[in-house]
Amino acid sequence: CTGGGSPSASAAILNGVDTDIVLVGYSNRTLVIVSQTGKMGTIMHVDSPPELGGGAAVETQTLLGHRSDDALDVYARRVYESVCAKAGVPLVLSLALMAYTPANLKALVAELRRATGS
Repeated sequence: CTGGGSPSASAAILNGVDTDIVLVGYSNRTLVIVSQTGKMGTIMHVDSPPELGGGAAVETQTLLGHRSDDALDVYARRVYESVCAKAGVPLVLSLALMAYTPANLKALVAELRRATGS
């Protein structure tokens, strides 16, 4: 999850929709961009700070974009758990999907685990 800023980019098909995925690990956080629209979408910050018990509680904050969509929080938490939780670094996540469904979330998590080898 951490690294020297070397990006990993891939194209996947999630439930029949072309999806671009970019992962960049920095020493103090990880950036994940997931887009089916060719745009950045909603940008969120996800972390499990020590004052919340570290790994047990995950805090999400919308930096730019849609703020009233609970599905985005669910996606952000699951992506964090899949990509960053073990390393204990925050996640900056950009999501632009055609639909925020349980099936898309499952496919996205599987693709991220494949891409990160976890």
